[in-house]
Formats: sequence, C-alpha cells, structure tokens
Amino acid sequence: MEAKEIVDSIQVDSVVLGTLAAACRIHGNIELADELSTRISDLDPEYTGFLVWKANLHAAKNEWEEAAVFRRWMKEKGIVKGAGCSWIEFGDKVHWFVAGDHSHPRSSEIYSKLDELHNVIKLTEMEG
Repeated sequence: MEAKEIVDSIQVDSVVLGTLAAACRIHGNIELADELSTRISDLDPEYTGFLVWKANLHAAKNEWEEAAVFRRWMKEKGIVKGAGCSWIEFGDKVHWFVAGDHSHPRSSEIYSKLDELHNVIKLTEMEG
C-alpha cells in the first residue's frame, strides 16, 4: 500500500501505473491491480498491452463474462495487441526477438538456453 500512496501523491504515467499493477497481480492484490488498470485505461485508452492485461485480470478473478466483454470491445474497436518482443545488446550489436519467432540465425541456441534457464528456475522453486 505504501507504493500506491506514493503513486497517488504524484503525477504518474501509464508505465509507472503498469509496473505497480503488475506487482499487485504477482502478489495477489487483484483488486488494486484492477483499480490501477482502470487508471491506465483512463490515461491511455488505446494502449493495447494494458487493454489485454485488463481482460486477463478479469479472467484471473474467474470473471469470464467480463473478460469476454472486454475482448469483444477490443475486437469491435479493431484493437489488436502486437506480439511481445525483447532485445539484447551484445557487443556492438542489438538482437531483436519477437515472441514465437524462429527467424533469428541462432534461434535454436537461444531457445535451448531459455529451456535450460526455465528448468533451473523450476528446480529452484521446488527446492525453495
């Protein structure tokens, strides 16, 4: 709640609100995450990432009809969320990755390393 009090006391953008909302969801405070996502929608009504995220919040609360309504609304407005992407700078070159894309010349090595990291994380969680 301390973070929310700080956010409420200053002028923030959708990125700051989104960061706090994501942390709330991770820590199980779905109600606050939902409240913050409404504020994000008010600030930037067509920011697709948070529109999808809002629908997912309703699904996380087993509010399937609300999630479906939200997704229908997005479809009617023609709002489409693009694929997630990441990039990494290695040396003097930037490598760009799109979710599910295997066109990078070293994608098999990259996905193999990701699988390895995922397994390490799973083992760590089971041991902890």
